[in-house]
Amino acid sequence: MPEIDRAWISIDHKLFLWDYIDGCVSSSPPGFTVLFTKNASQELASFMDQPDVITHVALSKPKQGMFVDNIRHLLVICTPISVLLIGVALSPVPGSLNRKDLQLYATDLSISTDVEMGSVIGTDDGRIFMRGAQDGHLYEFHYQEKESWFGKRVYLIDHSRGAVQSLLPRFVATGSEGASLDILALTRLRSVQSVYYFS
Repeated sequence: MPEIDRAWISIDHKLFLWDYIDGCVSSSPPGFTVLFTKNASQELASFMDQPDVITHVALSKPKQGMFVDNIRHLLVICTPISVLLIGVALSPVPGSLNRKDLQLYATDLSISTDVEMGSVIGTDDGRIFMRGAQDGHLYEFHYQEKESWFGKRVYLIDHSRGAVQSLLPRFVATGSEGASLDILALTRLRSVQSVYYFS
């Protein structure tokens, strides 16, 4: 994740973040533990606040005005049965040219899924698109600040099935299964963003 100068690895339900520029992570937010490696100057931050195996992690920009100003990115953490968002804030470390202090914030934005998600792509305006691993459908993780009469705070839209069918449970929805995706890609050309999917 070059935007935050971190590499990630997961082992079962544990997520590890490593600062590959300096080899350090200086803060240990709630839910994260700092583990020391062979060299005392190298540290890993780990996240273990959810019980399911982590299958995919990606970084996305948040929707404008949704979080406090210092949250500039969201970690999108996918498991076989859920997707959750963690706020990411970076601040420069005094006396260091390249090092950034990482702070993570719980957002309480998560959703249960019956399809494992992968190939996560976030747009500059905070939209999050994912490819369903089993069905190849194009999903959008929609989140908003407050619940409304016509929408929950967090919900999953299946763009391969249509708007109304994607809001119904799978056993109620009828009709065609929708298109299957193999590749999900995002391009930025002259301030226009496009999400492409290839089958």
